[in-house]
Amino acid sequence: MIPLSRPYFDSEELYEIKEVLDSGWVSQGPKVKEFENKVADYVGAKYAIAVTNCTSALHLALLSLGISTGDEVLVADYTFPATGHSVLYCGAKPFFVDVNLDTYNIDSDKLEGNYMIFDSNKLYSSHGSGYFTKEDFTKLGQNVIFENNVLVFHPENIEIGNNVYVGHNTILKGYYKNKMLIGDDTWIGQSCFFHSAGGISIGRAVGIGPGVKILTSEHKANDLSKPILFSDLDLAPVVIKDGTDIGIGSIILPGVEIGEGVIVGAGSVVTKDIKDYTIVAGNPAKLLRVRNKL
Repeated sequence: MIPLSRPYFDSEELYEIKEVLDSGWVSQGPKVKEFENKVADYVGAKYAIAVTNCTSALHLALLSLGISTGDEVLVADYTFPATGHSVLYCGAKPFFVDVNLDTYNIDSDKLEGNYMIFDSNKLYSSHGSGYFTKEDFTKLGQNVIFENNVLVFHPENIEIGNNVYVGHNTILKGYYKNKMLIGDDTWIGQSCFFHSAGGISIGRAVGIGPGVKILTSEHKANDLSKPILFSDLDLAPVVIKDGTDIGIGSIILPGVEIGEGVIVGAGSVVTKDIKDYTIVAGNPAKLLRVRNKL
Protein backbone atom coordinates (compact mmCIF):
# COMPACT_ATOMS: atom_id res chain seq x y z
CA MET A 1 0.00 0.00 0.00
CA ILE A 2 1.23 3.52 -0.84
CA PRO A 3 0.16 5.89 1.97
CA LEU A 4 -1.40 9.24 1.08
CA SER A 5 0.86 10.84 3.71
CA ARG A 6 2.93 9.85 6.75
CA PRO A 7 2.31 11.73 10.02
CA TYR A 8 5.38 12.86 11.96
CA PHE A 9 5.47 13.27 15.75
CA ASP A 10 8.34 13.87 18.13
CA SER A 11 8.74 14.44 21.86
CA GLU A 12 7.21 17.93 21.67
CA GLU A 13 3.80 16.57 20.63
CA LEU A 14 3.95 13.91 23.34
CA TYR A 15 4.71 16.59 25.94
CA GLU A 16 1.77 18.73 24.85
CA ILE A 17 -0.60 15.75 24.95
CA LYS A 18 0.61 14.83 28.46
CA GLU A 19 0.02 18.39 29.63
CA VAL A 20 -3.57 18.30 28.41
CA LEU A 21 -4.25 14.92 30.02
CA ASP A 22 -2.68 16.03 33.29
CA SER A 23 -4.81 19.19 33.32
CA GLY A 24 -8.07 17.23 33.31
CA TRP A 25 -9.38 19.24 30.31
CA VAL A 26 -9.99 16.67 27.60
CA SER A 27 -12.60 18.59 25.59
CA GLN A 28 -13.21 22.37 25.31
CA GLY A 29 -10.30 23.46 27.51
CA PRO A 30 -7.80 26.34 27.41
CA LYS A 31 -5.63 24.60 24.80
CA VAL A 32 -8.54 24.62 22.33
CA LYS A 33 -9.04 28.33 22.90
CA GLU A 34 -5.32 28.96 22.49
CA PHE A 35 -5.30 27.02 19.23
CA GLU A 36 -8.32 28.94 17.89
CA ASN A 37 -6.72 32.30 18.74
CA LYS A 38 -3.43 31.38 17.09
CA VAL A 39 -5.16 30.20 13.90
CA ALA A 40 -7.26 33.36 13.76
CA ASP A 41 -4.16 35.52 14.17
CA TYR A 42 -2.25 33.57 11.53
CA VAL A 43 -4.93 33.88 8.85
CA GLY A 44 -6.03 37.39 9.82
CA ALA A 45 -9.56 36.40 10.86
CA LYS A 46 -11.61 37.76 13.73
CA TYR A 47 -12.60 34.28 14.92
CA ALA A 48 -11.61 30.65 14.41
CA ILE A 49 -13.54 27.57 15.49
CA ALA A 50 -11.88 24.23 16.18
CA VAL A 51 -13.78 21.08 15.23
CA THR A 52 -13.07 17.41 15.76
CA ASN A 53 -11.57 16.62 12.37
CA CYS A 54 -11.05 17.79 8.78
CA THR A 55 -14.26 16.16 7.60
CA SER A 56 -16.29 18.33 9.97
CA ALA A 57 -14.31 21.42 8.95
CA LEU A 58 -14.93 20.82 5.23
CA HIS A 59 -18.61 20.11 5.88
CA LEU A 60 -19.05 23.39 7.77
CA ALA A 61 -17.10 25.32 5.12
CA LEU A 62 -19.37 24.02 2.35
CA LEU A 63 -22.50 24.81 4.36
CA SER A 64 -21.24 28.35 4.96
CA LEU A 65 -20.93 28.76 1.18
CA GLY A 66 -24.53 27.66 0.72
CA ILE A 67 -23.73 24.32 -0.92
CA SER A 68 -26.86 22.17 -0.86
CA THR A 69 -28.96 19.62 -2.74
CA GLY A 70 -28.57 19.92 -6.51
CA ASP A 71 -25.18 21.62 -6.43
CA GLU A 72 -22.06 20.14 -8.01
CA VAL A 73 -18.63 20.60 -6.43
CA LEU A 74 -15.27 19.93 -8.05
CA VAL A 75 -12.88 17.86 -5.96
CA ALA A 76 -9.24 16.96 -6.55
CA ASP A 77 -8.99 13.26 -7.38
CA TYR A 78 -5.81 12.87 -5.30
CA THR A 79 -7.27 13.34 -1.85
CA PHE A 80 -8.63 11.67 1.27
CA PRO A 81 -12.19 10.24 1.10
CA ALA A 82 -13.44 12.93 3.52
CA THR A 83 -13.12 15.56 0.80
CA GLY A 84 -15.83 13.89 -1.27
CA HIS A 85 -17.83 12.78 1.77
CA SER A 86 -18.23 16.37 3.00
CA VAL A 87 -19.83 17.28 -0.34
CA LEU A 88 -22.23 14.34 -0.09
CA TYR A 89 -23.18 15.34 3.48
CA CYS A 90 -24.53 18.61 2.02
CA GLY A 91 -26.66 16.71 -0.49
CA ALA A 92 -24.43 17.90 -3.34
CA LYS A 93 -22.57 15.87 -5.95
CA PRO A 94 -18.75 15.69 -6.07
CA PHE A 95 -16.97 15.73 -9.45
CA PHE A 96 -13.39 14.54 -9.33
CA VAL A 97 -10.80 16.38 -11.42
CA ASP A 98 -7.20 15.37 -12.17
CA VAL A 99 -4.45 17.12 -10.22
CA ASN A 100 -1.31 18.91 -11.35
CA LEU A 101 1.62 16.58 -10.66
CA ASP A 102 3.77 19.48 -9.45
CA THR A 103 1.31 20.89 -6.91
CA TYR A 104 -1.13 17.98 -6.31
CA ASN A 105 -3.95 20.55 -6.51
CA ILE A 106 -6.67 20.58 -9.18
CA ASP A 107 -5.09 21.06 -12.60
CA SER A 108 -6.52 24.36 -13.87
CA ASP A 109 -5.84 23.30 -17.46
CA LYS A 110 -8.49 20.60 -17.03
CA LEU A 111 -11.10 23.14 -15.95
CA GLU A 112 -11.30 25.88 -18.54
CA GLY A 113 -14.28 25.44 -20.80
CA ASN A 114 -15.35 22.23 -19.07
CA TYR A 115 -16.16 22.73 -15.42
CA MET A 116 -15.55 26.17 -14.06
CA ILE A 117 -15.98 29.87 -14.63
CA PHE A 118 -12.93 31.94 -13.71
CA ASP A 119 -13.38 35.30 -11.98
CA SER A 120 -10.24 36.97 -10.56
CA ASN A 121 -9.28 35.06 -7.42
CA LYS A 122 -12.42 32.97 -7.11
CA LEU A 123 -13.50 29.73 -8.73
CA TYR A 124 -17.18 28.95 -9.08
CA SER A 125 -18.47 25.49 -9.80
CA SER A 126 -20.77 25.32 -12.79
CA HIS A 127 -24.14 23.55 -12.89
CA GLY A 128 -22.72 20.89 -15.17
CA SER A 129 -21.84 20.65 -18.82
CA GLY A 130 -25.40 20.31 -20.14
CA TYR A 131 -24.45 17.16 -22.03
CA PHE A 132 -26.92 14.31 -21.68
CA THR A 133 -27.99 10.86 -22.78
CA LYS A 134 -31.52 9.58 -23.27
CA GLU A 135 -31.20 7.50 -20.11
CA ASP A 136 -30.79 10.67 -18.02
CA PHE A 137 -34.41 11.79 -18.49
CA THR A 138 -37.28 10.83 -16.22
CA LYS A 139 -39.25 10.24 -19.42
CA LEU A 140 -38.26 10.55 -23.08
CA GLY A 141 -40.79 9.59 -25.72
CA GLN A 142 -40.39 8.19 -29.22
CA ASN A 143 -39.10 10.24 -32.17
CA VAL A 144 -37.62 13.07 -30.12
CA ILE A 145 -35.09 15.13 -32.10
CA PHE A 146 -32.37 17.18 -30.41
CA GLU A 147 -30.41 19.30 -32.88
CA ASN A 148 -26.72 20.15 -32.38
CA ASN A 149 -25.63 22.13 -29.30
CA VAL A 150 -28.79 21.58 -27.28
CA LEU A 151 -27.91 21.69 -23.58
CA VAL A 152 -30.00 20.00 -20.88
CA PHE A 153 -29.57 20.49 -17.12
CA HIS A 154 -31.17 18.27 -14.48
CA PRO A 155 -32.72 15.91 -17.04
CA GLU A 156 -33.86 13.76 -14.12
CA ASN A 157 -36.59 16.39 -13.63
CA ILE A 158 -37.56 16.70 -17.30
CA GLU A 159 -40.26 14.67 -19.08
CA ILE A 160 -40.62 14.86 -22.88
CA GLY A 161 -43.41 13.23 -24.87
CA ASN A 162 -43.48 11.72 -28.37
CA ASN A 163 -42.65 13.48 -31.66
CA VAL A 164 -40.92 16.49 -30.10
CA TYR A 165 -38.39 18.66 -31.93
CA VAL A 166 -35.81 20.78 -30.06
CA GLY A 167 -33.85 23.23 -32.22
CA HIS A 168 -30.15 24.09 -32.32
CA ASN A 169 -28.57 25.86 -29.32
CA THR A 170 -31.67 25.61 -27.13
CA ILE A 171 -31.11 25.32 -23.38
CA LEU A 172 -33.52 23.27 -21.26
CA LYS A 173 -32.52 24.44 -17.80
CA GLY A 174 -34.07 21.95 -15.43
CA TYR A 175 -33.82 22.45 -11.68
CA TYR A 176 -33.12 20.24 -8.70
CA LYS A 177 -36.80 20.47 -7.80
CA ASN A 178 -40.03 20.91 -9.76
CA LYS A 179 -40.58 19.49 -13.23
CA MET A 180 -40.30 20.52 -16.85
CA LEU A 181 -43.03 18.73 -18.83
CA ILE A 182 -43.14 18.91 -22.65
CA GLY A 183 -46.12 17.30 -24.35
CA ASP A 184 -46.44 15.23 -27.52
CA ASP A 185 -46.06 16.78 -31.00
CA THR A 186 -44.44 19.98 -29.71
CA TRP A 187 -41.96 22.01 -31.78
CA ILE A 188 -39.30 24.13 -30.05
CA GLY A 189 -37.23 26.46 -32.23
CA GLN A 190 -33.56 27.39 -32.15
CA SER A 191 -31.85 29.25 -29.29
CA CYS A 192 -34.73 29.00 -26.82
CA PHE A 193 -34.14 29.15 -23.06
CA PHE A 194 -36.46 27.43 -20.57
CA HIS A 195 -35.70 27.71 -16.84
CA SER A 196 -37.95 25.47 -14.76
CA ALA A 197 -37.03 26.37 -11.18
CA GLY A 198 -40.73 26.97 -10.52
CA GLY A 199 -41.91 24.28 -12.93
CA ILE A 200 -42.91 24.38 -16.61
CA SER A 201 -45.82 22.50 -18.20
CA ILE A 202 -46.10 22.65 -22.00
CA GLY A 203 -49.10 20.88 -23.53
CA ARG A 204 -49.56 18.92 -26.75
CA ALA A 205 -48.96 20.31 -30.25
CA VAL A 206 -47.46 23.56 -29.01
CA GLY A 207 -45.30 25.62 -31.38
CA ILE A 208 -42.54 27.68 -29.76
CA GLY A 209 -40.61 29.99 -32.06
CA PRO A 210 -36.84 30.55 -32.05
CA GLY A 211 -35.40 32.61 -29.21
CA VAL A 212 -38.36 32.22 -26.85
CA LYS A 213 -37.54 32.56 -23.14
CA ILE A 214 -39.62 30.94 -20.38
CA LEU A 215 -38.78 32.07 -16.85
CA THR A 216 -40.16 30.71 -13.59
CA SER A 217 -38.15 32.55 -10.94
CA GLU A 218 -37.35 36.11 -9.94
CA HIS A 219 -35.29 37.70 -7.19
CA LYS A 220 -37.13 39.41 -4.36
CA ALA A 221 -36.27 43.11 -4.37
CA ASN A 222 -37.62 44.16 -0.95
CA ASP A 223 -34.33 44.32 0.96
CA LEU A 224 -32.48 47.44 -0.19
CA SER A 225 -29.44 46.56 1.93
CA LYS A 226 -28.31 43.81 -0.43
CA PRO A 227 -27.84 43.50 -4.19
CA ILE A 228 -30.85 42.04 -5.99
CA LEU A 229 -28.59 39.26 -7.29
CA PHE A 230 -28.07 38.00 -3.71
CA SER A 231 -31.69 38.21 -2.61
CA ASP A 232 -33.96 35.17 -2.28
CA LEU A 233 -35.81 33.71 -5.25
CA ASP A 234 -39.56 33.58 -5.71
CA LEU A 235 -40.62 30.58 -7.81
CA ALA A 236 -43.82 30.43 -9.86
CA PRO A 237 -44.82 27.87 -12.51
CA VAL A 238 -45.56 28.56 -16.18
CA VAL A 239 -48.29 26.60 -17.95
CA ILE A 240 -48.79 26.60 -21.75
CA LYS A 241 -51.85 24.62 -22.83
CA ASP A 242 -52.48 22.50 -25.94
CA GLY A 243 -52.36 23.92 -29.44
CA THR A 244 -50.80 27.26 -28.55
CA ASP A 245 -48.25 29.08 -30.73
CA ILE A 246 -45.57 31.33 -29.19
CA GLY A 247 -43.99 33.78 -31.63
CA ILE A 248 -40.26 34.23 -32.18
CA GLY A 249 -38.37 36.07 -29.44
CA SER A 250 -41.25 36.18 -26.95
CA ILE A 251 -40.66 36.12 -23.19
CA ILE A 252 -42.97 34.32 -20.76
CA LEU A 253 -42.60 35.59 -17.18
CA PRO A 254 -43.08 33.59 -13.95
CA GLY A 255 -46.56 32.53 -12.85
CA VAL A 256 -48.22 32.90 -16.27
CA GLU A 257 -50.81 30.46 -17.63
CA ILE A 258 -51.39 30.61 -21.39
CA GLY A 259 -54.68 29.03 -22.43
CA GLU A 260 -55.49 26.56 -25.16
CA GLY A 261 -55.14 27.61 -28.80
CA VAL A 262 -53.56 30.99 -28.02
CA ILE A 263 -51.41 32.92 -30.53
CA VAL A 264 -48.67 35.05 -28.95
CA GLY A 265 -47.20 37.55 -31.40
CA ALA A 266 -43.47 37.72 -32.06
CA GLY A 267 -41.44 39.67 -29.51
CA SER A 268 -44.22 39.75 -26.92
CA VAL A 269 -43.61 39.87 -23.17
CA VAL A 270 -46.33 37.87 -21.42
CA THR A 271 -46.81 39.12 -17.85
CA LYS A 272 -50.25 37.73 -16.98
CA ASP A 273 -52.61 34.86 -17.80
CA ILE A 274 -54.00 34.58 -21.36
CA LYS A 275 -57.46 33.19 -22.03
CA ASP A 276 -58.18 30.33 -24.45
CA TYR A 277 -58.32 31.02 -28.21
CA THR A 278 -57.12 34.60 -28.07
CA ILE A 279 -54.44 36.50 -29.96
CA VAL A 280 -52.09 38.73 -27.96
CA ALA A 281 -49.02 40.79 -28.78
CA GLY A 282 -46.84 43.58 -27.44
CA ASN A 283 -44.80 44.50 -24.36
CA PRO A 284 -46.63 43.80 -22.17
CA ALA A 285 -48.76 41.43 -24.24
CA LYS A 286 -52.31 42.73 -24.75
CA LEU A 287 -55.42 41.22 -26.27
CA LEU A 288 -55.79 41.90 -30.01
CA ARG A 289 -58.80 39.73 -30.68
CA VAL A 290 -60.50 36.42 -30.02
CA ARG A 291 -59.93 33.70 -32.61
CA ASN A 292 -63.06 32.95 -34.64
CA LYS A 293 -64.22 29.38 -35.12
CA LEU A 294 -64.50 28.23 -38.73
